[in-house]
Amino acid sequence: MKKFLAVVGLMMMAGGAMAATSANLVLNVTPTGTKSVTLSTGTINASLNVAQANNIISTGVVVNNAGNVPATYQLVVASPLWTVAGAAGVDTIHMQAEFNSAVPGSAPFGSAANYDLTTSNKTSTASVFFGNQSGLNVAPAANVSLWFDIDMPTALSSPASNSTQALTVTVTAS
Repeated sequence: MKKFLAVVGLMMMAGGAMAATSANLVLNVTPTGTKSVTLSTGTINASLNVAQANNIISTGVVVNNAGNVPATYQLVVASPLWTVAGAAGVDTIHMQAEFNSAVPGSAPFGSAANYDLTTSNKTSTASVFFGNQSGLNVAPAANVSLWFDIDMPTALSSPASNSTQALTVTVTAS
């Protein structure tokens, strides 16, 4: 009888250690979504004088977060012939961008380091490209307006550099 009770006791202990009334499972879910951006226009035409600084382009571009998750915008500029730099020079422009609800009242927009467009992607932050709007964590379906300030080349070195230049600004949702 003692052996029987000992075996039953061991079975109960083993069964009690393996069974429970509830158990937890951690399910890690990573949300994914679509990052997408649309622009209100694909072209802005401007006629600016050589050696003229602080040309705020009076036409802004509405940037729409067409995705379904928040987006932070990256900006980059490309020029087929002119150089893009921190100051205008011969065949060299200085270009700034700012997110603002209306045309900014003065140029330059602010600290050159924070508003300068470059030929490498530059990410919007709470101080980079920031006016009274931001390109940081833009909600889905939200719009922000983007404005440009261009310091034209101080001089042009060739007839080719004296022709219309297609400056391409790329806005990327990241």
